[in-house]
Amino acid sequence: MSPNSAPNRRSFLARSAAIAAVPAVATLAGGALAEPASADTLPDYAPIPPSALGPAVNAQGYFVGRVEKNLYWVTDGAYQAAFLTTRDGVVLFDAPPSIGHNLQRAIDQIAAENGVSNKVTHLVYSHHHADHIGGSSLFGEHVVRIGQVQAKQLLAGRWQRLAGTSTGTAVRGRPVLRCSGRANYQDPVTPSNLPGGKPGSGPPPGRKFRQRIDMGGPAWERCPTEGRSSVSTEQKENLDAILRQSAFPADMGVSELRRLLAEQASAQPLPAGVTVTPAALGGIPTAEITIDGIDPRHVVLYFHGGVYVLEDAFQVAGLAAQVGRRTRATVISVDYRLAPEHPYPAAVDDALAAYQALLQDGTDPAGIAFAGESAGGGLAVATLINARDHGLPLPAAALVMSPYADLTLAGASMDTKAAADPLLSRELLQPRVPDYTAGHDPAAGLISPVFADLSGLPPLIIQAGTHEVLLDDAVRLARQAATADVAVTLDITPGVPHVFQAYYLILDEAAAALDRAGQLLSAHLASADRVTA
Repeated sequence: MSPNSAPNRRSFLARSAAIAAVPAVATLAGGALAEPASADTLPDYAPIPPSALGPAVNAQGYFVGRVEKNLYWVTDGAYQAAFLTTRDGVVLFDAPPSIGHNLQRAIDQIAAENGVSNKVTHLVYSHHHADHIGGSSLFGEHVVRIGQVQAKQLLAGRWQRLAGTSTGTAVRGRPVLRCSGRANYQDPVTPSNLPGGKPGSGPPPGRKFRQRIDMGGPAWERCPTEGRSSVSTEQKENLDAILRQSAFPADMGVSELRRLLAEQASAQPLPAGVTVTPAALGGIPTAEITIDGIDPRHVVLYFHGGVYVLEDAFQVAGLAAQVGRRTRATVISVDYRLAPEHPYPAAVDDALAAYQALLQDGTDPAGIAFAGESAGGGLAVATLINARDHGLPLPAAALVMSPYADLTLAGASMDTKAAADPLLSRELLQPRVPDYTAGHDPAAGLISPVFADLSGLPPLIIQAGTHEVLLDDAVRLARQAATADVAVTLDITPGVPHVFQAYYLILDEAAAALDRAGQLLSAHLASADRVTA
């Protein structure tokens, strides 16, 4: 990629910082490129291969610098590439053949000094020039290659266009890519004192970045040189733009949607530390999701979204694992049958059967929490109602994210938030309603819990964003619960889309919401433990 091309110069590092394609890497913030330094100052700035020591552009024709933490930059003065080191491997952003061998030398040395693998696992192209593809042959056939279009789709989480599907998930236990990072500004790649550079290269004055590896802790913080609200606004605006650019057409059929979702997810690696195992409860297929380093004390029974016609238990492993991590729980994701092949009450029956089997296996209900997103959020509440009506002991609490809880689509926000919602609309949801209801009254309580009697249910944690047409589903569900004397927490985050928690890698509010939910769920589980003790 030549820095003499202005569009490439502006967008290359933004793309690089916007995607981290190796397990265990979470957020990556774009950073200012280092000014080339003299040989005697280079070792103090970043690990540098011995062969690179010397002038900024050395006798071997290339310079190595650290952009930010474990993101490095290599240039020969005419072309450049970047690479990200992690404990599991290296993500390479472009591979111009003119610096290919020097790039490998830099990777080898820096990986060795950082104590991480030097194996290149992913190569992200900023464009599809044949010479870059040729350069990539240096790194072997095992490398997962991601083109510009695919990279944009990964960042956008294109496979989650409909009602609560989530990024970074797995299909039938196969691993999936977790993408992350931010493109926070248009950054010319080449500093002003290198060929092709220009004055003013780098971030705006005062703008600094730092990264964190997300292992389920609080959301990463921007350095205090910039106000928190402006950072948040920028993240939300970027996410909104990405989602609008990559949404599926409203008239796409269920079969094609399923095909595209499976195609997008099937070849991607699961985040490090998360294991997904096929299992079953009461004859209902499930995905058992465990997190390395956590000794589970509880079980989260998870219900995926997808307007009752899309997705499966494995494709929500990424988001479900975040709930499990924060509650120190094993997550069992229920692979309930989908409409239109299996309309209501198939999903409700499967969910109840899975919960009954969990109880029959000896799991204490006080150690169980329900969770779900979108349609899965509505199904979680419907399962609580169904379990209550069948005389079963109820779990300690339930978390529902952006619940799809009114299939009559009667909420006022269905219209008032239509322009603000980048994902869902009445036009998108309406054709799927009869697929699921199949002649049943869409206002029935087990189909639309906003109309159900919620008395006797355990505490509910309901989260939603203000930029979604299902906002009123969350608000009315909370009101219905409060009216029935159910302990309920309604947690509304401004300016974020449907199931915004799925974007926890690129949106501070998402990670913060998951943190709050985890704290509340953990408190309810601990309280239930004390009562049973």
